[in-house]
Amino acid sequence: MVLSLYNATPRRILIFGSTGLLGSKLLQILYDKHAVICPTRSDFKIDDPQRLKFLVNLHSPDIVINCIAFTNVELAETQKEIAEEVNVNFIDRLTTILSEVQIPLLHFSTDYVFNSEFPHQFKEDDVTRPINHYGKTKLAGEDLIRKRLERFFIIRTAWLYGAKKKNFFCFIKNYNPENPLYIVNDQFGNPTSVDLVAEATLKLLQRYFTNTTNDASTYHITTDGTASWYDFTSHINKQLGLRLDITPISSKQFKEKMGTLASRPNYSSLDNSKFISVFKYDLPKWELCFEEFLKGN
Repeated sequence: MVLSLYNATPRRILIFGSTGLLGSKLLQILYDKHAVICPTRSDFKIDDPQRLKFLVNLHSPDIVINCIAFTNVELAETQKEIAEEVNVNFIDRLTTILSEVQIPLLHFSTDYVFNSEFPHQFKEDDVTRPINHYGKTKLAGEDLIRKRLERFFIIRTAWLYGAKKKNFFCFIKNYNPENPLYIVNDQFGNPTSVDLVAEATLKLLQRYFTNTTNDASTYHITTDGTASWYDFTSHINKQLGLRLDITPISSKQFKEKMGTLASRPNYSSLDNSKFISVFKYDLPKWELCFEEFLKGN
């Protein structure tokens, strides 16, 4: 077992969802600094509270990190019960168990708990207003955590992309340049790499494990600045030299053209100043974050 970067005693961290986009990156960053336990689907089912309780009691972690989530915004409209099972009911079972043994939870949520028709960057305590079922289930999960646990970190992030797994960056990178590409230009948020979120989460954990103060709260970990999906796509296209034929369209036009069901926020950009202030960690502009991501991947 290797000592942490800060010469602190390695802690036991139980990660649920370690094979996904964000979970796999967290595992990559944490595994040589702490004792990380990563149950797989063969170890437990999210609808089995007894098995879940057994795993928590068996490993007795210093903190639990939950990366399990139903994140397909479109499918959440037609598979509402499955989205609720993953994003709400699993959190209900997990927080019930953790409250009994007084183990803290670090949980990831989304900018889609917000929506504004006008330019706005949301702070952690701003009024939530999800406009799709995915956002509603994620907010319900947040509410359960705040209601049931005394020690928790709810990390809202946005527009996550990475070098692996299914995500927007990989979709654009692998898009056939012979086909036209229609991208909405009236939805604005914070394009954020999983690399940045994982590194910032490591900083949070190191402070939590070594600090006597209680920083447990809700935080926004995103890049600085705001972009539309069209802005982000054009930037990917330029940086990678893809030569894609990109046509900007409105959200209304996109829904009509593609036949999608889920509504998406016009503005859901997150204000990250609270995290920067508390943890003294720089969260860069989205363009710089993307440049650093390309260098590392």
